[in-house]
Amino acid sequence: MNINSYPVFKVPPQAIVLDLDGTLFNSSLQISDRNRRAVQACQARGLAVVIATSRAERSVNRWVDAQLLSRCSLVLLNGAIARGYSPLSGHTDSPISPD
Repeated sequence: MNINSYPVFKVPPQAIVLDLDGTLFNSSLQISDRNRRAVQACQARGLAVVIATSRAERSVNRWVDAQLLSRCSLVLLNGAIARGYSPLSGHTDSPISPD
């Protein structure tokens, strides 16, 4: 992709949200060195990184290393659970009503 085709923002983004499967993970359920460096570069620029997934937290903990997870906020189970880590904060569990 040509760098000139990237969007120009009047206000720079303050966060990025990444899905795991097919985005951050490769076909072997691993985070490539390129993706890891890209996430670290975003964090070094002060952007909050949010991992959003339909997976449960135990699955995320299994496949994403603790060092990376300690610097990312999480949206789990399709939004039922959100955990904010610095620079974001907060925690919410929103169980789906049986009705």
